[in-house]
Amino acid sequence: MYENVLVATDGSAHANNAVDHAIAIASRFDATLHVLSVIDTRDLGVTTPAEIDVDMLRESLREESEIAIDDALSKTDETDLPVVSEIVIGVPSRSIAAYATENDIDLIVIGAKGKSALKRALLGSVTREVLQSSAVPVLTVQLE
Repeated sequence: MYENVLVATDGSAHANNAVDHAIAIASRFDATLHVLSVIDTRDLGVTTPAEIDVDMLRESLREESEIAIDDALSKTDETDLPVVSEIVIGVPSRSIAAYATENDIDLIVIGAKGKSALKRALLGSVTREVLQSSAVPVLTVQLE
């Protein structure tokens, strides 16, 4: 049923729980697990205050994404799952949907909320946008 399972992570508690679910599903179906973190370009643009060094901010966001990916990958250490990981820069919902299309993903697993719930409430929920735009099934995961 599932050959390629994608989990999107930002390192938040919801995303970490989504990683656990994605690993369980991928293990059950002997699927390849794709772990994706998106550096949000909305955090790097015109709205960034002038006194903030955008290059330093970009590097900080990349480090956060690398930590989120490493944390997810460490959970697969004791499995035989084939795992692919990637960090991309873009609008998260669009980047997740595009990755799913480009990589023949059968299921997207995503946390119900991310790191900055207030900002997402103002800009629109990444999870909601993925649900609305995805051509493949999406599993949203709450905290347990």
